[in-house]
Amino acid sequence: MPTEKELAIYQGVLRLMREGVDIHALKASDIAAAAGIGKGTLYNYFPSKEAIILSTIRYMMYGYLESVQNQMESYSGFENKVRCALEFEIRHHENHHQTFFLLSYFSREGQSQTLREKMDFLPQLQQEITHLILKTADVGIGEGIIAPYPEEEILMAFTGIFASLSLRMCTAPITDEKEVSQRYYQMLVRSLSAVSSGT
Repeated sequence: MPTEKELAIYQGVLRLMREGVDIHALKASDIAAAAGIGKGTLYNYFPSKEAIILSTIRYMMYGYLESVQNQMESYSGFENKVRCALEFEIRHHENHHQTFFLLSYFSREGQSQTLREKMDFLPQLQQEITHLILKTADVGIGEGIIAPYPEEEILMAFTGIFASLSLRMCTAPITDEKEVSQRYYQMLVRSLSAVSSGT
């Protein structure tokens, strides 16, 4: 869990992004001002602007995952859980834009290490996402809604549906999240149905 000061720093970065500040021209003093702390205090928590941005990305990604997990756990049944996740994605799509915007900082900095090496938390995050998908799929398998496909195929189906939804939201606004979540849920079920697997 981030400290109160760290949280203020993350929120400061996100506030500056929403205001349209050029992340490449952003200075540590700008972040400190947005967080309501002194520049010296900022460096008590992070050694560089790069470290602040990386930590903000981590905060956003884990915060998103924790939120969607908590909401899904409040529902029972495969359809309710999947549609909860789809509707959460619709309502929080802007978070992805902020994450990609932060990631763009590293694509233009020409740094020696790869982004994956810098983001050493990604393997653990990916493992947690994989666990959530397979745990949800197990509910659908238990209810006889989807077939027990190999894990790789289940993961591909889920990620494909969410990637398609994300692309859809980039091209046009969604006015009826219930109708859209129902449509994408049905596509997921068709892709993993017991009928199509031959079982």
